[in-house]
Amino acid sequence: IFRNGWYQENLFMSLPHAISSGKWYTSAADGRIAHGARDDMAAAIAAGLASGSKESHIYTLTGPQAYTTNEIAALVSEVTGKPLEVIQLPDEALTEGVKSACLPEDFARIIVSF
Repeated sequence: IFRNGWYQENLFMSLPHAISSGKWYTSAADGRIAHGARDDMAAAIAAGLASGSKESHIYTLTGPQAYTTNEIAALVSEVTGKPLEVIQLPDEALTEGVKSACLPEDFARIIVSF
């Protein structure tokens, strides 16, 4: 079993708007995510499947280092030269905000869970 963590490419869905507005809304607080590249996870899965092992294993695939939203925002600000304020919201408020972008509630809850 291969369990992929959160893809770093997912940041490209939220960061363009956050960079343009200067505000990144989240409910992650000080939670950390070790984002990983999809290609890296795919390569790890391919290697695992090609290993020929007959034993049962569970692999959790993540990136090399876990970052908070504030740490990612600081990196983005450094690279872009634009300030990026992280605004913490309760899960319910963030879910409502995501739904206001015409996304279904179930999908909004999934997005907020990360």
